[in-house]
Amino acid sequence: MSSLSQGIHNAVCIGVIFTGKHQSFNRPLPKVTILWEITENEKIKTFSRDYTYSYYEKAELRLHLESWRGRPFTATELSKFKLRNILGVPCKLEIAKNNKNYKQVENVYRFPAKEQAPKRKSELIYFDISDKTTYSAIPNIPYYIIEKIKKSPEYKQSSLEL
Repeated sequence: MSSLSQGIHNAVCIGVIFTGKHQSFNRPLPKVTILWEITENEKIKTFSRDYTYSYYEKAELRLHLESWRGRPFTATELSKFKLRNILGVPCKLEIAKNNKNYKQVENVYRFPAKEQAPKRKSELIYFDISDKTTYSAIPNIPYYIIEKIKKSPEYKQSSLEL
């Protein structure tokens, strides 16, 4: 990920991975990692961002999803929204350095209809630690995300072996 240049990139969402609860703001909160595929200089790269799984109006996840859609959610849309529906959806990703000098997803933008959308090369990954029917995705989850899953209380309480 560090080899990806800063700026705006064409991307496709290839992963939605619910990693369980993790300490945040001195309490355990549910987390989700979103994974994107980006082609830069003829090479396929992946980039991810961890979010607190919250659709609260000021939550980073909701703000990024609304920017990606190009409009805010209505209450009805939000009540019916399934995060797995972003799999395979193209976007523009803004990559920038944070205050610790690490590159991160700064924002996610709607992909312009007039541009040719990037074609994904990777398998789509949907995993939810609380849903055993999604465990078949485990072989496709990047190692660093597996390590996050292993730190969750849900993993420690399960019979899952990663």
